[in-house]
Amino acid sequence: MLLKESHPNKYSDILKEYFEKDPATSIAEATDAIEKITGIKGSPTQVTEFLLRRGLRCLKVGYVPGKSVDPEKIEEVEKYRKSNL
Repeated sequence: MLLKESHPNKYSDILKEYFEKDPATSIAEATDAIEKITGIKGSPTQVTEFLLRRGLRCLKVGYVPGKSVDPEKIEEVEKYRKSNL
């Protein structure tokens, strides 16, 4: 069974509460969670649309860049820290 708007969705409140309490980090994770809770498998597009219809949204995850391995860049960063921080 797939996630469809025409399907009477008795799990809507349960899923919304679950994702508000424990947000998924990816659509794949959300797909797995929905399948475990409801037994209904949906494609990534269906899951995204389902979450959007319920007032939930996908957040873009950022990253923190790692330290440089270039000795010149390390020296530049250290010089900046001493003079400006």
